[in-house]
Amino acid sequence: GLSDQEIARMCDIAAKVDYGTFEGAGFRFFADTWKPGEEGCCRLHVRPGK
Repeated sequence: GLSDQEIARMCDIAAKVDYGTFEGAGFRFFADTWKPGEEGCCRLHVRPGK
């Protein structure tokens, strides 16, 4: 399996893809990605565009 650091890095990479997808579609977007030692998973914040 992957280490916690590797998992966190994969989450960061996935968030970059999400930024491009949502912002490209005209939305405002922010991702709180998982970090080692935290509970739960990533939280995605999608808001209407400007």
